Amino acid sequence: MIGAATIRAELAVAANVGSVYWRYLVGRDPHGNITCEYWCERCVRNNGASRWVGRIHEVLIIDTPWISTRADPGRI
Repeated sequence: MIGAATIRAELAVAANVGSVYWRYLVGRDPHGNITCEYWCERCVRNNGASRWVGRIHEVLIIDTPWISTRADPGRI
């Protein structure tokens, strides 16, 4: 498990981006190999450039272009 200090350090490097995507590992085979993964936005800048739409399966709508990045899977 990672701590808040690790997340803050990762976000400090990405200070000029609008959103950061983190990797989710959702399936493994009996040997521990990853069989299913996906990337999802988990940290979004709160500057009015985006909004969440949908009540159940929310989708992030970006109204103003911005830079997105993926968090380093080895760190987060």
